[in-house]
Amino acid sequence: MNDSANDNMLITNSDQLREALRGLSPAQILAVVVRQAMRTLPAISLWLDWDEEEAVPVVLPTIRPLAAAHAMALELAAHEARHARAGDPGGGSARVSDLMKMGADAGLLATDVEAAVRHATAAISRATSVVANRRTQQAFVHARNACAAAVRAAYAASAGADADAGFRALAQTVELFDGWAPVSADLQALAQADTTEAEKAQWLLAQPLWLSEPPGWAAEGWKAMREILNMRKNEHWPVWTRWYDALLDPGVLSGPPSPHLARMRLQAPEAFWQQGPAVLNAAIGTVLAEEEEREVAKAREAWEKEGKKSS
Repeated sequence: MNDSANDNMLITNSDQLREALRGLSPAQILAVVVRQAMRTLPAISLWLDWDEEEAVPVVLPTIRPLAAAHAMALELAAHEARHARAGDPGGGSARVSDLMKMGADAGLLATDVEAAVRHATAAISRATSVVANRRTQQAFVHARNACAAAVRAAYAASAGADADAGFRALAQTVELFDGWAPVSADLQALAQADTTEAEKAQWLLAQPLWLSEPPGWAAEGWKAMREILNMRKNEHWPVWTRWYDALLDPGVLSGPPSPHLARMRLQAPEAFWQQGPAVLNAAIGTVLAEEEEREVAKAREAWEKEGKKSS
C-alpha cells in the first residue's frame, strides 16, 4: 500500500481500492486479485446442495481458471523476487505480457490461462440456459458469480490484460461477495510484511487464504462442498479439494506453493479437460504422484551427496 494510506482503514469503495493499489507491483496486485477470487469458490456449495448432478459440471470449469490465475501469480511473484536477488529490482516489476517473452514455461502457462477462460465461459453459458426458470436459479446465481470471479482473475493474469484489469477484477468481485474486509487485510498485510518489497507477492501467496476468521458461508460452504465432491469416488476430487485445503492452511504443505507443480496441474491436453473430472482428475493425480516421487528422489540424492562430503 502506498505511504499515504492508513493501514488501519477498512477499504469500503472502489476509489479507496484504486488508491490502495497505486504503487503496488503487478505481481502484488495479481496476488491480491487471485486470493480474493479463490475465496469465492465455496459459493458453489449452495447450488451443489440443491441439485448436485446439475451443479457438478460447473465445478471443474470454475476451478480451472482459479488454478490458472494462481499459477500465473506464483510465476510472476517468483520472477519479481529472482530479479531483485540478481540486483535488478526494476526488472522485477514486469507484467504478464513481459513475462511471456522470457521463457517457454511462461508462454505455455499463458495458453493455459486462455484455455481456462474459454472452458469456464462455455460451461457457465450452458448452465445458464439449463437453469433458467427453475427453483435452483437463486442458488445458481451464487455459483455463476463465483465462476465470473474466477474468469476475471484469469483474465487479469492473461497476456492480453491491460494495466487496469486487476483493479476491475477486484472491484467487481468484492462488490458481489462483500469482500472489502479480506482484501483490506491482504493489503495491510502486504504493507506490513517483514520481507523485501520484491518478495512481498511471494510472501502473500504463501499466507492462509483468510487472514482472519472466514465468514460462515465460506467456512461451512467449503466443508459441505468438499464432502460432496470427495464422496464422488470415481471422480477423484481430492486432487483439487486438497489443493484448496492447502490454500486455506498452507501449514499442510512442506514448503511454499510451487510454481512448477501449479503449472503441472494445468497442462493436461484439452481433451482431458473436456472429458470431465473422472478422466482429468485421475490423470492429474497420477502426474502429481510421479512428480512428487521424483522430487523426493532428488532430495534424497542431494542429502546423500551432502553426507558423502561431510564423511
